[in-house]
Amino acid sequence: MENWKILSYLRGLVELKIYRVFYFLIFLYPFYEPFKFIIIFIFLDVLYEILEKNSNKHSSRISTSALVYHPFLYWQSLCQMWGMLYRSFIASPQSYKDIAAAAKSEGITFKLPFEGKWYVYNGGIKKEDSHSWNIYNQRYAYDFVMIDEESKSYCSSAQDIEDYYCYGKKVLCPADGTIIHKKDGLIDYDQPGKINFWTKDFRGNFLIIEHSKKHYSFLAHFKKASITVNIGDIVKEGQTLGLCGNSGHSTEPHIHFHVQDHPNFYLGLGLPIPFFITDDAERQFISKGEFITAQH
Repeated sequence: MENWKILSYLRGLVELKIYRVFYFLIFLYPFYEPFKFIIIFIFLDVLYEILEKNSNKHSSRISTSALVYHPFLYWQSLCQMWGMLYRSFIASPQSYKDIAAAAKSEGITFKLPFEGKWYVYNGGIKKEDSHSWNIYNQRYAYDFVMIDEESKSYCSSAQDIEDYYCYGKKVLCPADGTIIHKKDGLIDYDQPGKINFWTKDFRGNFLIIEHSKKHYSFLAHFKKASITVNIGDIVKEGQTLGLCGNSGHSTEPHIHFHVQDHPNFYLGLGLPIPFFITDDAERQFISKGEFITAQH
């Protein structure tokens, strides 16, 4: 195997922190002889997290990962890793130019899942702007927030999720399609700046919309009980799907949005999609750090 592939898998392993599944070996003590080595490993892991956190100069949206995940998140992490292996060996990624050309030939047009002025906190078609380059289905994902003239995404003390400008704002359908997957009912985490590592699903409340057999929208972190559509519903571009929330692994209210080529979240390959920002504009790619004023 090529060295670059090995390094890519190792980076993905570290990013997803799959290795922490072995923390469960601690419960086998005293039957497991190398117990002391697990303790040393966990100590070093904790030290690494502390150093990483202290060296992080970014805003409160950046948070360290959990030191120990619960079984639901272990399972999701394993599914994510399997999806990456699947796409590497069975269905290799295409270039984004080929994918974008395929989308255009099928006549699919995407708009952004909101209206008004928002800020692209994460995302783009280049590695340096990517939401999660080493996680294939989220390679071209986006995180959207609303910020003010002082580059803050909140008012007041930011201690309450309702202090955030985008909390409760409408999430709109990006293109015509059919709802094929829905999750709702997870709480909106009430501690901004931190992640709810005990949630049952890191995606929070979410929807998957089928636009074609190769294009599926994924929208996540909806406000609890705000999703207005159900599985099997036919939805139209610009239709209200729910409200922006803070469910799942979310350090503050925001919209996560990406398009992938598979109906299964874990097996998908993220697609770099150019958007129609307004009806009379040409399609364009957007990138991290941009302000976007969208119309439907």
